[in-house]
Amino acid sequence: MRKLHPLSVNRTRYQRLSALASPAVAAVLVAVAPRLALAAQHALCLRWRVDAIDRTAGNLTETTALQWPARGTRVQVTDSTSGAILINGRTTTTDACLTFQVFGLPGDPTPPTKFRNVRVYYDTRVGTPSAGQTTGRVQARGFFTQTEDLNDTDVSVLIQNVGFALQNDGTYKATVDVGSGVAPMSISMASVSHTLHRVDTALTASAKPPAPPLLKVILQDCNYQNNWSCTNPSIGKIWLTPDATNGSTSRKFVSGHEVGHWLDYHWGGVSGTSASTGGSPDYSFSATATEQAALRETCRFTWASNNGQGNQAHAMRSQEYQHAAVREAFAHFMALFSFNEASATSNAQFRYYKTEAASAKDGSYPATDIYFAATTYTSSFLPIPFSFLDSTSGCDCTTLGNCDGTSTEMQWMRAYWWYLIRDEPGGTKPTLTDLFVQMQAVPKSATGVSCNSSTDKCYGAVTSVIPATFLARWQSVGATMGLATDNP
Repeated sequence: MRKLHPLSVNRTRYQRLSALASPAVAAVLVAVAPRLALAAQHALCLRWRVDAIDRTAGNLTETTALQWPARGTRVQVTDSTSGAILINGRTTTTDACLTFQVFGLPGDPTPPTKFRNVRVYYDTRVGTPSAGQTTGRVQARGFFTQTEDLNDTDVSVLIQNVGFALQNDGTYKATVDVGSGVAPMSISMASVSHTLHRVDTALTASAKPPAPPLLKVILQDCNYQNNWSCTNPSIGKIWLTPDATNGSTSRKFVSGHEVGHWLDYHWGGVSGTSASTGGSPDYSFSATATEQAALRETCRFTWASNNGQGNQAHAMRSQEYQHAAVREAFAHFMALFSFNEASATSNAQFRYYKTEAASAKDGSYPATDIYFAATTYTSSFLPIPFSFLDSTSGCDCTTLGNCDGTSTEMQWMRAYWWYLIRDEPGGTKPTLTDLFVQMQAVPKSATGVSCNSSTDKCYGAVTSVIPATFLARWQSVGATMGLATDNP
């Protein structure tokens, strides 16, 4: 015997009585009959506003636009009148939308626009979902201050009276831009989340490294140095200088670079070790031999106009100890990979962010010299024109002295890109997962052919762990970029 749901039983009873009753009685019965709830589907799509200084750099279309999809972003929607919570959830990692149902009753009005309040949390989960999960496996949260971080504050922005417009199919939809003008948090969360998503989804599905822990993004000067952005990957935090005019919070490539350090730490085995006491990297090449004097003046980068960074100062084309160049270049490469199409034939673009020092020397260079491309550039303080393709990238080691154990960030960033992407080196191309595995295996001890502050034989150390399948390709890259010559 078919078992009827109580509503079905009630409906049948009312129909039978209505048929027997007078019209007036029937009208009363219909009026008191229960009305079945109807669901109106809503879709909320979120976009970060990214009015960044370097927004148009790079050739990945999505990240040169003014609005970027806010993937995996935590959001709450409430009724703008009653305050009732309609949904707590996250946008998808595909179209950055969240769909939900709002229940009503037959006969309820269907206005052309329904107004809701939307609270957007600076909390994203991106990348590929872990087994059994529906949200991305890599999480980032944003904080305006270190106090908010220490208090574990749920930082958010409330956008009131968002209009959900009625669509032709009877559903309601709203698209909300998070941030207005130059919005530091929107720029930073967009850049960080995109880098994490781009890298994680590029990793081989069958061989992904474990999901890293939560990454915290704090919009304050570096915890150990004013006027700088930095990363402390062991505790999962990056600091971005909050200057809307020229600061890190208005530059996508700075965010991508700092995230690159964090990914290197968790997935690449720290591809260059910290050198000096206390973990502060010793970057600047500062040999004292007489024949090195000109090299030091031409190729160092001290950033004298910014608090004097001493031996920690470095830039894209400054001559550096090898372990430092490898480390910084890997972080550059993560940003380069994230904001460019993986083209085998065309140049990627990297808009750099450090400008010349107060005195035009010490390896500093003009702000116009910011794009990564095969170009020749003449500097007022370097004696000869140089090409970004040159192995020494502006520091003439042949003339000025021996450069063994040193290199530039430019050389290594290009090496990673050519090894992974370009056709020129020939042979079998590795995957991004292959590269992470190889960097994990690079010897980093203080002896032998290793990538360490005591040895600085990083090219040889990397070469020693390249599988035979990719070895000829890697050696071709090393020869083209000058790594084999400068770093035996």
